[in-house]
Amino acid sequence: MICRRSNRRTQRQRANCNRTVAAPPEIAALLLPGERLVTDPVAARGWRYESAEVTYDRKTLMVGGPLLFVLTGAVSALRNRRVRRAAEAQAAPQWRPLGPLTVLATTDRLLVWHQNAWWSVWYSAIEHATLHDQQLHLHFHDGAAPYLLAGGTAAVAAAISANRRCVDV
Repeated sequence: MICRRSNRRTQRQRANCNRTVAAPPEIAALLLPGERLVTDPVAARGWRYESAEVTYDRKTLMVGGPLLFVLTGAVSALRNRRVRRAAEAQAAPQWRPLGPLTVLATTDRLLVWHQNAWWSVWYSAIEHATLHDQQLHLHFHDGAAPYLLAGGTAAVAAAISANRRCVDV
């Protein structure tokens, strides 16, 4: 999408990106009545800040007489603690890759091609978006996990800004 204004604008300025893009038939079927496509497809890489479920195995080995029994039990406990801490670190919230994405901006939402399906990110759900060095951070009202899109996201940010006043550039 070609925006006639510079990407460096004050918060009060709105993007002047009223261009309508001709939607291919497979995309046109996804659009709601009155909704129109405003950007060409944008290739981006995506991440989501979320936790993950991680499993680990506890193992206990105790053999021998009283002294060897205590020693092997202590070594097993130390090993289990190390494994548990590693699993907790892997499960902690962090930026998790979504992989390559294709993003289209419409007048009402972002259409995102991910895992062989189109997903919607509605502008009304976006609380705040920040564009910095071709990275677009999206934060949501309901406390949902934030997204990070990297690539040629200036056109996507301009489309969000044109429909919502929540983008910092």
